[in-house]
Amino acid sequence: MTTNVLRLTIENEAEWMLPAFELERWNEDVLGISFEIRGTPGIVVHPECFRAYKEAANPYQTVKVRNRQYDMLYDQDTSRVRVNDSWQTMYLEAFVKANMIRLEYVLKLFGTGEVAIRNIRTQRGGFPDHPVVQGAPYPQWINNLKAHTEYEREIDELKSERRELPSHILPYLELSPASIYELVPDRRGLGKYAEHYGWDPRKPDILIDRTTGEPVRYEEEFPVSGHDEVIGPSGEKWIYPYHKRPWNKTLEEIFTFVPGYPGPDDDDLKRYYDPQFEKIYLDRFMVSTRMECFQEAARILAEYYHTTGDMEAGIRAAVILLKLARSVPHWPIFGKPDWNYHYILAFFDPDEYERWFAWIADTHFWQTPATGAHLKKMLAIFEPLKSPIIWKQVSELGFPHAREDVIEGILHIVRMSLRFDAYYRTDIWRYFHNTIGLQLNGLVMAALSIGCPEIIHYVIGKAKAAFGYLFMADGMFPESVSYLHDVAGDIDEALRHIRGYSDPDGYTSQLDDSHIEYFDPERVLPGYKHIMYLCKQRMFYPDGSVMTIHDTWAESQYSQYHQVRISNEIPDKDLNRRNISEPFLLPDFGHAIIGSGEGTDCAEGHLHYSGHWNHSHEDMLNFTLWAHGDELVSDIGYSHLGGYIYTAAAHNLVVVDGNNQAFSSEGGNLLHWHAPDGRTMVMQAEAPHIAYPEARKYRRAVIGIPIAKGRSVFLDLFEVSGGNRHEWMANGCADYSQTAEMTLQPDRYLDNLDDNGIPLNPEAGALSGEDFNWEGLLPRDEPGGRSHYYGAFSNVSVYRDDTPWQITMTPAFPNGEPFPGAGARAASAEPKPGLRLHWVAPAEGEVMLCDAPRHRYHRELANLQEATRNWNNNVMPKVIVRRDGSELDSTFVALWEPFQNETFVQSCERMDGIAGIDGEGVRIRTEDTVIQVLYRKSETSGPLVSGPISMDGSFLIIKEKTIAEADKETEVDFYSGVGFSVAGLKMELNGWTSQTLVGTGEDENGYYLSIRGDLSQYPEEYDKQPHKGKYIIVAQDGQSNRHLPFDKLQKGEDGLHKIYMTRRPGFTFEENTQMLKEVCFPYRILTGKAKVSFPTEVNMRILEKGNERKIMVRTDAHSIVAMPLDSSGFPCRTSGGSWTELLL
Repeated sequence: MTTNVLRLTIENEAEWMLPAFELERWNEDVLGISFEIRGTPGIVVHPECFRAYKEAANPYQTVKVRNRQYDMLYDQDTSRVRVNDSWQTMYLEAFVKANMIRLEYVLKLFGTGEVAIRNIRTQRGGFPDHPVVQGAPYPQWINNLKAHTEYEREIDELKSERRELPSHILPYLELSPASIYELVPDRRGLGKYAEHYGWDPRKPDILIDRTTGEPVRYEEEFPVSGHDEVIGPSGEKWIYPYHKRPWNKTLEEIFTFVPGYPGPDDDDLKRYYDPQFEKIYLDRFMVSTRMECFQEAARILAEYYHTTGDMEAGIRAAVILLKLARSVPHWPIFGKPDWNYHYILAFFDPDEYERWFAWIADTHFWQTPATGAHLKKMLAIFEPLKSPIIWKQVSELGFPHAREDVIEGILHIVRMSLRFDAYYRTDIWRYFHNTIGLQLNGLVMAALSIGCPEIIHYVIGKAKAAFGYLFMADGMFPESVSYLHDVAGDIDEALRHIRGYSDPDGYTSQLDDSHIEYFDPERVLPGYKHIMYLCKQRMFYPDGSVMTIHDTWAESQYSQYHQVRISNEIPDKDLNRRNISEPFLLPDFGHAIIGSGEGTDCAEGHLHYSGHWNHSHEDMLNFTLWAHGDELVSDIGYSHLGGYIYTAAAHNLVVVDGNNQAFSSEGGNLLHWHAPDGRTMVMQAEAPHIAYPEARKYRRAVIGIPIAKGRSVFLDLFEVSGGNRHEWMANGCADYSQTAEMTLQPDRYLDNLDDNGIPLNPEAGALSGEDFNWEGLLPRDEPGGRSHYYGAFSNVSVYRDDTPWQITMTPAFPNGEPFPGAGARAASAEPKPGLRLHWVAPAEGEVMLCDAPRHRYHRELANLQEATRNWNNNVMPKVIVRRDGSELDSTFVALWEPFQNETFVQSCERMDGIAGIDGEGVRIRTEDTVIQVLYRKSETSGPLVSGPISMDGSFLIIKEKTIAEADKETEVDFYSGVGFSVAGLKMELNGWTSQTLVGTGEDENGYYLSIRGDLSQYPEEYDKQPHKGKYIIVAQDGQSNRHLPFDKLQKGEDGLHKIYMTRRPGFTFEENTQMLKEVCFPYRILTGKAKVSFPTEVNMRILEKGNERKIMVRTDAHSIVAMPLDSSGFPCRTSGGSWTELLL
């Protein structure tokens, strides 16, 4: 232990290497490092990297500590320490490979001032009591794993019924068990080749081409050019012959270059890439095919034995399994250097755990899914063969300890997977990758099958850590809906096997010193109930198709639930169907939904404002409209066909200067969210300087207005300041062809919108065979860079935007449309809706109506080349409104009118008297209803006035419906303000003052915020508190608003109160330090004063029948209502959501 004090002066940023640690007689293990640190408050210390040496000169192991695929996002580092003037202990861990003699550990420091470090110590075996990453295993525990026959449990789902043997399996019964054992290769397979080659155990030296039926003479076609000497995890050496075949692959063909990602590693290129020759291992032929055939035969024979009791079939299945299990501990690691390599497969050292896409299995390379697949394959043979009778027979045939050896082989697969996990304790992105559910599924089935409760404790611990680390406070996985299904859905599927599980009586785990009794994930996993609600019920459109947010497969590509991607089953038509549109908010993720209706009347608008995480798109303030069964303003979603889906120009937003949006993990700021049931709903978000650094204002509001049954409209207001070109863009339906009818006459036509008129056509590239490379054909736009994709916007009609206009989009083939890549919806003859766009402002610039790629192709992954060939053919309408100028300031105003059979809006126009600099007023008319919408910009001082209407707030919506000649019903919705005048009434609100945030906590009543301020007029009775079921806002200086679901207010003494929420807030706060620490993803630490505000809403209903007038008011702030010229006012108190009738 180092006891002297080490000091360092820092200015802004520095790296600091701790004194080197000498390692003696080191076996593979985790080294724990701890020290005490203090210094200038505000300096932040992070683990940066470590280097381990086998010899004095060059490091054998260089490991960067990171929490993203290639980087450390320091503001999300959960291991950081924020220094103050008190000594704090910092813990570090490093997975150090065997035979190292020295370790160096480097810290990264940010800030200015001095730090001091003392009492540096190391601990072999790490810090299980202070783990750097929750759940990560330790080598000693891994090595001590044991199976217990008495703890074994049956897994019935792995036991399939089989009463007949296929003809190609019958030959295995003709051979003796000893002959079969000898024929099973002890060498690992190198891939999946049995689909090309056939093999018969009666002719073991002959490989048959499945296409021609002729023998494959691979030794003649691929003569040996050399040999690789390879070492397996057991230390056994292998010799792998290979043939060198000339090729001319360029670096761009063998490596996927992605913006923002590093290029190929120089050492890897030297080891594995030969620009002149391809290395073909001869084991890919006979050995690999024979291995696949034996694995299939063992599974089928085991199933047949389980069903019929045929002992001969059972013995042969057991003998094959035995040979596999005895061989697998010696198999070397084989696969790809990394995910982004093509055509290159190689062997790796037995401890190269950093090779994430390499594994000891024969047909799988990616470690986490490979674990699940490999174990399931072994267990599918073992489970039907558990009867002691089989293993007694096998032992009598000269195979002693056969059952024990099989279990040890399964345990070896488990241990290897856990060693990868142990290594990734400093690479948290891989440790908690979205594929871990597949790994955990294999591990938990292995644990039950072979009787190893320790593994079950590990699975639960890793699942608990994943739920705690990966998800945001609102329960959303920050990448996409498909990956929410992958992570939460697959983990839940793994845990399904152990719901209600209890450890054997008296059992205590060595891993966590606990005993499991009736396992219930809802009690153990943080946020489980709400996360699974999002995963399995909420993140779907009303018809059950998944919401296409970021990298999410659309319904027309892969039906309904994500797992259906890998099966050919016809999905349940009613799976995930809600048949109702309701408002919903994911405030931490950044996605808001407003809507109403039931069944085919459902319509909902989506406003997206999330940060840029993995699998995300450049889609800040994207709008999506789903109505009456279809996405009518489409967000394309996921694809493996290149970069188009990511770029801003593929979305429904404003593109500035023709550029892609920037990559930023900073989310937008939700300014307004008002969604009372059955009333007009409002959502507004902004992202100045985030999507476009030059954009001083980037703000969008969407107002959802239900008019009548099956009739809703959405008013869309988009404000942008900065830049010299603004392009408001919107897609049509991406699932089937539409006809777009424009009310303007074209001014001119263009072939495409590329500056030089060059069309973007991926058919110009190579589209055949192994040379197919979609990355080069459809490149990803650089963040903030000029978009490649204007050439893809074709058949352009250009119009002058100097008069009001509308575009109506309807299905081109109402009775169904067969085309390459058509999904079920396109082919269906079921009714399809239409959409009309009413343009309100500005009345200048140009309008362009063009064709844009739909970029959706049914079962795309199996049809990549066909999908690319049809990329320019499968198109949808795209509307672009373009303004050019210098330092533009634009407010785009449009009305979306989805309809089922016929349009219903008669007119949509700007209201008089409102200057564009102050706000917008829009009047909408239908047959019996007049709607007036006033929007006041936040920069405006004073009220907004249009004729007899005035308002001092953000949004005022007046909906006047004529019922009969003298009868009228008027609805008024007023959001975020202090007063308005309308319909001969004047209302003044006494809103709630902002409260100071003091702290956070949890008690027997739940999670709460501690606040300080005057709330003496706020109702004490919970059922009369006006914000229950709504959201309050936490606003910290310099940060985006945090919307939290209000449950109740508990008043305290001296102006100190508690606000309870319906879920955890996702952060802690201390008033004395003004420090907000996020305890959910993304784990930032933010400083600044914080206030809590209570949004105000007023809903008014005025019923006029002849000379009678009845006024009903619902408000969440005390208010005064007065008639004009009336000197007295009528008080209207908040009433917890109830309506109050005013007697005027």
